[in-house]
Amino acid sequence: MKNNLDEIEKELIKEGNKKQEVPYGIRMKMDRTYQTILYEKKNSRWQIKRKISLVIPIGAIALAVVFFSVFRVPISSAIEEFFGIRGKDVAVNIVEEAGLPVETEMRSVSNNHEIVLTRFVSTEKKMAFDYQFQMDNELRELLEHNNEIESAEKDIQSESQSVRIGLFEEGSDRDLFQGVSGTSTYRTDGDMFYGSVIGVFHGSGIPDKAKLRLHIYELEWMDSEEYKIAYTNALANDSQSFSVPPKIKYEGDWNFPIEHEPLEHKKTPTILHADNIEVLHVESDALQTTAKFKLIESDVFPIEHTEEGRPLWEVVDTPGISIYKNNVKTSGVSFDITPLGEFSLSVDLSSLDIASIYKIQVNKVDHITGEPLDELGFFEIQNIE
Repeated sequence: MKNNLDEIEKELIKEGNKKQEVPYGIRMKMDRTYQTILYEKKNSRWQIKRKISLVIPIGAIALAVVFFSVFRVPISSAIEEFFGIRGKDVAVNIVEEAGLPVETEMRSVSNNHEIVLTRFVSTEKKMAFDYQFQMDNELRELLEHNNEIESAEKDIQSESQSVRIGLFEEGSDRDLFQGVSGTSTYRTDGDMFYGSVIGVFHGSGIPDKAKLRLHIYELEWMDSEEYKIAYTNALANDSQSFSVPPKIKYEGDWNFPIEHEPLEHKKTPTILHADNIEVLHVESDALQTTAKFKLIESDVFPIEHTEEGRPLWEVVDTPGISIYKNNVKTSGVSFDITPLGEFSLSVDLSSLDIASIYKIQVNKVDHITGEPLDELGFFEIQNIE
């Protein structure tokens, strides 16, 4: 698996945690916290790459790839229901509390490994699922080893799992899982491995009332100590790429016929307030709210031209976005910007949530620290019954 930073203008980037003593400009080349998994469609099959996670202004996003940042949360199974997709995504929790179908128990065996799908939910533009399996001794020992390495050295966090999946409509061989961004998280408890995947579709998405089949093709884990050595050597040699091979890989075709049709429940949120923002489009479904908007007055956009080969973030002071839910700053946002200054954004506001008010605030950020400096504009939305 190769980390090739020369193609950052073409590939989708996910920012990891910031380390204070590392200047923002350096983090634009390397961030040691998270890993990014990228898929490219080549020769009618999915190829997998691993890249160092980068702190790149989101204007560089190319939506023709798929990424997953991987987190580890070792925790007791006594509070399992607060983790997984229900704990990770506010909208999934609201859907489940509304009594809509989410839970399932489907088993699939491939190459002597059984994986159990325990939750699955989808809409036209988003899907989420939980899965679990019993680890063999080799994997359990590797993850324990990784935890020891990363607990001792907080600077080196390989976050070492990747997952490759496919999603198909019944009767079709066209993989729907293309142009998708999202996260893959996991935790362990004894011999059990609990994984979660959340994906946001930026392309055509999932057809209405589709009968779906989910496939898991590959799970792999690297050795954090090998990652640490490779990463340290890359920094010392001022290298812009390095490779870390997987230590353990599960390959096969675990497939699950999905019982639940994609949810609909679409609604147009009410715009309560707006300042220096023109909202072009906003729509909620059961799992998220998407919006397109632009600043009315801006000394940054539009970008009339850029020198050939120079990415957008080298030309402009890239704005950032802060999300507030009922006046409390929260996470759960992905966005991109065109050179004309049009923002496309997704937040985890469910159409079923009629109580919450979300504030989307556009900021100018500090080039060194990445912290917000000045507010450029905002708008507030709410789904009203």
